[in-house]
Amino acid sequence: MPSWFWIGLWVVAIGVVAVLYVREKRSGRRIGEGDRFQHEAVRQAQADASMRGPNGGGQTFMG
Repeated sequence: MPSWFWIGLWVVAIGVVAVLYVREKRSGRRIGEGDRFQHEAVRQAQADASMRGPNGGGQTFMG
């Protein structure tokens, strides 16, 4: 393929990335403070587990 095709393809790709970046910046959304890699369900499960204790709140032979 001719070189002008590849140059045009790169220009379009960089343009799309630039437009998406500007849209994200202008939207004003911010990533929440704290660990963004930990999902809300994981935090809830940890809170539930710490509340119920090491046996998970299930019945044991002692109780």
